[in-house]
Amino acid sequence: MIKAIIISSFPDTIKLNKSLLFEARNILRSSSTYVLAYQMLKDKALIDSEEYILLGDSGDLNASLVFDNKVVKLPALYTKKGYYNIYLKNQVEYLKQAAKSMWVLSEEDSLDKLSLVSLKSNMDILYWNDYLEVWNKALDDINIQRTTSISTLIKILNSLTVENNSIILVLKKITQNTNFISVEDISSKVGLSSNNRNIVTSSYRGLIKSLAEYKKS
Repeated sequence: MIKAIIISSFPDTIKLNKSLLFEARNILRSSSTYVLAYQMLKDKALIDSEEYILLGDSGDLNASLVFDNKVVKLPALYTKKGYYNIYLKNQVEYLKQAAKSMWVLSEEDSLDKLSLVSLKSNMDILYWNDYLEVWNKALDDINIQRTTSISTLIKILNSLTVENNSIILVLKKITQNTNFISVEDISSKVGLSSNNRNIVTSSYRGLIKSLAEYKKS
């Protein structure tokens, strides 16, 4: 009885508000699609890719002598190779997947060039924000070994006389992964104010200064 009353209260056909549907589609495309696409790409990359070793490579035997932490790793997605081979290579595909997964978007819908450009730009902002955050943390985790032992200090200084010593190897890795795009461009993409720009390079310079002071001591 109650079921019959409830069913009878609905009209035989429900007319869709096309303008509302169009507006909802545009809102979802402009905000949720790129967020979902980035999250899917990020989750897959973190599972499939091995971590990038910034400090603690097996080939650097003196790292534990020079630095006070054994290993510093970061996701391969946020390296130069990760940017080109993982992020850029799969960005469009994940945007298309995200668009199709939105219930309000019919399967016949496809991303036009203008929408794709906008979505890629917004997705880039998410990526570069994470890139800066990951590298800031990695740089903060690198600390020079402090010692009051003369014998230990001599060992450290001797290890730094070789061509590709521990400090040089780390600095090369930092440079390789933070100088392939202008920091000013990244700053503008992520909406950083002029007072907060050069996040990576400021940490990089701070590390270099610390290393220089250590070598003088």
